[in-house]
Amino acid sequence: MGEPLLKQGNFRAAASAFRDEIKKNPDAVAAHVGLGKALARLGRCTEALEELWPHVGTKPFGDEAAIVSSVCSARLGLLDDALYFARIAAEWDPDNPRALTQYALTLADVGDDYEAEKVLGQLEVLPGPKDASLYARSVLALRRG
Repeated sequence: MGEPLLKQGNFRAAASAFRDEIKKNPDAVAAHVGLGKALARLGRCTEALEELWPHVGTKPFGDEAAIVSSVCSARLGLLDDALYFARIAAEWDPDNPRALTQYALTLADVGDDYEAEKVLGQLEVLPGPKDASLYARSVLALRRG
């Protein structure tokens, strides 16, 4: 029940639905990852990381957990952790444009522009639309002024 609410942008209701799901089945990985995503969207990154950390790298939710963990870690100023999670996401699913985008942005945040450009190059050669590459380059351009 939480996933449709999350997609609709109703993050509080999604968090509540995921918590209810976890009460029924504490081992439901999808519910923990969903709760972590909802908490992250609510700006509650410390709580989100607590939900996500045990599921980073697990199938089939590992890359999603790692991407959100990277975003939250960056928001909290934990750039080494953000880079670690972004790297895991990109390694876990090297064809995932969201994972590669987060990895490139995090590399740039830690000052590794050379590696960030390499990852942006990977984004550009992915099949399909080039939105992720354009998005990442736009964000980096805005950050650099």
